[in-house]
Amino acid sequence: MNHAATISDIASELGISKMTVSRALRNTGRVADRTRERVLKAAEARKYIPNAAAMAMTTGQFRAVSLLLGTRVSRSELPAGVLDGIHDALDDRGMSLSLVRMPDEELIDEGVLPNLLKQRHSDGLIIDYTYGFPQRL
Repeated sequence: MNHAATISDIASELGISKMTVSRALRNTGRVADRTRERVLKAAEARKYIPNAAAMAMTTGQFRAVSLLLGTRVSRSELPAGVLDGIHDALDDRGMSLSLVRMPDEELIDEGVLPNLLKQRHSDGLIIDYTYGFPQRL
């Protein structure tokens, strides 16, 4: 097989419904222990990776956080190791980190921040702005 395994592939292989596979993978709903074990074993064997876009559409969550920095280095400084710590803490929770850099003019624009999470496909925002913090923020 040349493509990553999907829920449909696993369901077809095991002769069960896609919903059962989905419940087994998410560990939700009623799924017999034996069936759950078969699904997890098949998923591991086929190197199943959840489709982040499909999960976001279903749950409304992106499982991602954006780190917002200004473009002036002196106003957005991270001490050594902090970025690694943020990344590792999110990774431990199955979440990803994206970096967003914006000039001050955009940061204080009333129309930018309210839409930033949707535009950047993020559930949360960490603002690293350490000097001259715009009042609007």
